[in-house]
Amino acid sequence: MHVCKVLFVALLFSFDHFKRESSVLDRISWNLHTMPAVFKKDVQLECHISTKFNCCNDFTRKWSRGKSYDLIVMNGVSLDTAKYKEYLNISANTSTLTIYEFSEYDIDIPYECSYGFISDSKILELTEENFEYHPEEMLPYNLTSEGQQVVLNITLMKVYPAPICTAMDGIKDVTNNLFIKNDENGLFLRSNIRFNYTINYVCHATIEILCRIGQTKFAIVNGSRPCIKEKSGFTLSLIEIVIVAIYSIMVIISITIWISLLVKYLLSDNNNVHKSTNTDDNTIDSEIDRNNDGTIDIQQHESVETQEGLNMEPIVQTQVVQDVQQSQPLLQSNVNALKIETIEHVEVPKKPKTKPIKNKKQTKQSA
Repeated sequence: MHVCKVLFVALLFSFDHFKRESSVLDRISWNLHTMPAVFKKDVQLECHISTKFNCCNDFTRKWSRGKSYDLIVMNGVSLDTAKYKEYLNISANTSTLTIYEFSEYDIDIPYECSYGFISDSKILELTEENFEYHPEEMLPYNLTSEGQQVVLNITLMKVYPAPICTAMDGIKDVTNNLFIKNDENGLFLRSNIRFNYTINYVCHATIEILCRIGQTKFAIVNGSRPCIKEKSGFTLSLIEIVIVAIYSIMVIISITIWISLLVKYLLSDNNNVHKSTNTDDNTIDSEIDRNNDGTIDIQQHESVETQEGLNMEPIVQTQVVQDVQQSQPLLQSNVNALKIETIEHVEVPKKPKTKPIKNKKQTKQSA
């Protein structure tokens, strides 16, 4: 009988303790602490133990996972230190589970946080609001051009959620030239991004393609676009164009100055030639005038004699000679020769022979 009373008292004590524990710990719950949770990075789950008593070493703390609720951490001891770790904050009544390098095998499975006999168990679900899988490709990409067409065609092999992208050419919105196709890739997505854009003005305007994956933005393309390729197969940058323009202007100015100096030199040389020619002409004219004076006197004398003999008007040959001399002063020497030759060839009628009176007187005197 005494033994029965002891057992009954022990049962009442256990029931009272269980009732007190249930009333104190009925608010235990865990939630996703890392927001957003990014795959391949560390993710934390936080279990909050609501109690007015000191926490949290009076009872056993445990973290379990999977459909079979495999134990991973108990009272701060991890069964896989490379994957899991618990951090206990007594003042905040929280137990935080850190999952290293969160992967697709850690999602869509139940997790359980327990303290004593009370626990909270639920599935960690993959949602677009809470989880992100970032591209593994090297970003940003470089644009390529084909003539006036700027082309981009890339594939992000694994992303989540679906990317939302915009394209800007400077301050101009060119998103209508952007095409995105998403296909399922396990729990995640495979995203193909194509950009086909016609450029119409100078090089080096900034083309920017931004994609938002969940709450994170990524620069898929962010930089100066390539110049339009000419048919000759080369391109010129803006600096090169300016240098070529300045060089061309300098060459044109140099050629203009050279031509003006050449023309000036030729004109001055021509003036010197004219001055020299005029001096020579004046010298020749003076010599010809002196020669003509003697020639004209001889011609006039002979013409008078011929006129007297033939009783004819004198033939003015000097006027012809003078005209020739005036029209072609450089040929005066030839004209003088021609003039003399012409005078020599003129047939002068011979005067009738008369007996010289002087001879008769001399004959008589001699007799």
